[in-house]
Amino acid sequence: MKLFILTALLSVTLSLPAGYEQAEWGVTVKQLKLQVPIVKVNPGDNYYYAEHMEIDPDVYVYKTKDKKRIEYYFYQEKLYKVFVVYDRVPDAKKLYAQLKDKLVSEFGKPAREYQRKVFGLHVTHTQWEDDRTIFDLRNGAGFIYQVRIHKDGLKAKERAYNRGKSI
Repeated sequence: MKLFILTALLSVTLSLPAGYEQAEWGVTVKQLKLQVPIVKVNPGDNYYYAEHMEIDPDVYVYKTKDKKRIEYYFYQEKLYKVFVVYDRVPDAKKLYAQLKDKLVSEFGKPAREYQRKVFGLHVTHTQWEDDRTIFDLRNGAGFIYQVRIHKDGLKAKERAYNRGKSI
């Protein structure tokens, strides 16, 4: 009996955040603007958003007092992805290890860890996942990103994109 209880306790994982701070999955731009002074990123602006592979992005940004940049991605007017960007960190490997250790203590062992090349640069990924959210801690090109993705929103956007490609 004690072994069963211990096994059950060890197999329980904590839920991942359903968004970022007060910005929960599905919140609208209008609702978020009441809480956070976000600004729209328009194509052609001198601002680069972090998700270069995003198709038709609807992105709003907020720069924190501690020099992080929060990027809110909307699809069909609802929040489905958030990037927390740590700009040009002097010792990115050290900060990445600290953030990873903190997240492991909060969410347990990651679901996966891997590296891939993006535009010729190595990017390290450490990912946690639950039934609603993918939490991806990334390190590459001197930047660290915490990426939070609402699975249902991502699937809806991918389905719409794939339908458009088949026409």
